[in-house]
Amino acid sequence: MTTSTHPFEKAGLGYAPFRCVGCRENWFEMPGVGRKPGGTCDYCGTGILYEFVINDKNGKSFVVGCDCVAKTGGVVANFREVRLQNARERRTVKVAERRAARQARWEAERQARQADRRESTASWREQHAELVKALSGYTGQNSFLTSMQQQLAHWGSLTPRQVESIASVFAVIARQEAAKMTSKHVGEVGQRIKKVPVRVTRSLHVGWNEFVYPRQPRVLVTLETESGDQLTWWTSRFCDVSDQYSPAAFTVKEHTVYNDVKQTVVQRVAF
Repeated sequence: MTTSTHPFEKAGLGYAPFRCVGCRENWFEMPGVGRKPGGTCDYCGTGILYEFVINDKNGKSFVVGCDCVAKTGGVVANFREVRLQNARERRTVKVAERRAARQARWEAERQARQADRRESTASWREQHAELVKALSGYTGQNSFLTSMQQQLAHWGSLTPRQVESIASVFAVIARQEAAKMTSKHVGEVGQRIKKVPVRVTRSLHVGWNEFVYPRQPRVLVTLETESGDQLTWWTSRFCDVSDQYSPAAFTVKEHTVYNDVKQTVVQRVAF
């Protein structure tokens, strides 16, 4: 009985048995073309990218491609394990490269968005310089304005709706401060005053009057005279808020102070 000679042994590469001891990548960059195989199979002479290192029984080493191992019947110890390990390593490298490329793309997009945001924020702050100055310097207790300070510090700008609301709140505060300085009581308690031009600034439903039947709504109506004096009227009527002044008659019930603003409580109001 004769034993067949291994093709690698016939090619003069060494003596069987053969064992695969590793795999390495060999390539070079060709200008204008790209990456090309840099290794050569010692069995067939073909250019190869992945060189599988084979040792014969005496420790002599040579390199071949995976196809040549298959052509020779694959009779190379440890070849399958090395090839699988090489495939796993290549996949790991490719996954890492794709992940790094994705992260780099996301980072570039993030930096571009930040640059756009900085440019947009700078333009917005320039257009709303007075509001930014007023809001940044606000030290009062208004919770809405303090929250808008935090929003401005975090985002660098505000929405058009927020800008509109802030301007409205500052306008109210300005009117309140002016009222504190100029407010005064109207008439004397018990006095009936006629033909005073007033306008309705607020009409607020605050509950129900349970002491009459059928029960009636309790409505707080705030009036303002042409000179800016504040009148408060508790009634069961709902009044429309208006910027127009209309002559009214009323009886002075009480003089009070609310938020440092002098107010006159009135009753039996007739427009």
